Amino acid sequence: MNMKRIHILLIGAVAFIGLSCTKEGPVTDIVPENGGENPEQVATACRDIKVFYASFASEGAETKVYLDENSKIHWNAGDRISIFNRNTANGQYAFAGSDGDRSGSFTFINNGVSGSNLSRVYAVYPYKSSTSITTAGVINFDLPATQTYLPNSFGLGANTMVAVSDGQALYFKNACGYLVLNMYGVGQVASISLKTKGGVKIAGDATITLNGDTPVVTTGANAVDEVLLDCSSNPVQIGFNASEATEFWFVLPPVALSGGLTLTITGASGGTYVKSTSNTFIIGRNSIFRINPFEINVSSGSQIEEGEELDGGSY
Repeated sequence: MNMKRIHILLIGAVAFIGLSCTKEGPVTDIVPENGGENPEQVATACRDIKVFYASFASEGAETKVYLDENSKIHWNAGDRISIFNRNTANGQYAFAGSDGDRSGSFTFINNGVSGSNLSRVYAVYPYKSSTSITTAGVINFDLPATQTYLPNSFGLGANTMVAVSDGQALYFKNACGYLVLNMYGVGQVASISLKTKGGVKIAGDATITLNGDTPVVTTGANAVDEVLLDCSSNPVQIGFNASEATEFWFVLPPVALSGGLTLTITGASGGTYVKSTSNTFIIGRNSIFRINPFEINVSSGSQIEEGEELDGGSY
């Protein structure tokens, strides 16, 4: 897909009607005679729901899998999410719409093993069978250590999102932030390794908790300090000068890279370019840190630049 470079990211919220747990309409057969709701009965009835409706929360910046030339976000046909439907069992749901839809329904595919009751509905993009949740609402999740290149955006499945709801309407929020490299020079890029200095963890084992409805990521003991951006299936020809620099997006948990990082860029013809910097980069949730254009050569041989500073900024 050809997409223009995006400098300002916008998002629109989509309103849904009827946030209460429903099948064809409000659940009325589970309300006790005294007028109050029995949590056990509500949870049981709500687990029968097989369709949820999803869009993106309005947070002043884009969320989701890819961006088009109009700076709008979209679902992809067949997108899969995990839904913990008032129960700790990991349910798999698939998007029933088409590429380019900004909202739509997710329908039930299958359930994980049965679990304990939850007071709310939790949803996680993308679906992984290994994703789990505690009765306290703590989500156990693996942040991807390998991400796939997509022009002017992050790769499919790289961008972790979470929604929490009392009904069938799900408004997803980003759990992570983004670091964008802008590179130009000579050669085609096959992969980029981003490794933190000082062992700062940026992928793998993590938990997500909700502060209100806002996701908070904490990396775990088995997390790793490196993310690989894979371009090998279709090596990327970089721009020839700074004004034509090519973007490479990494999805990272909110973190302070206070010790800097090391980039190892591998070309399609086997050349490598290593750039190490001690700059501090602050990756905020739902924000983008863009590194200013820098020149590389991955056509052949190896180059190492130690201590080279990289400038950039967050928005």
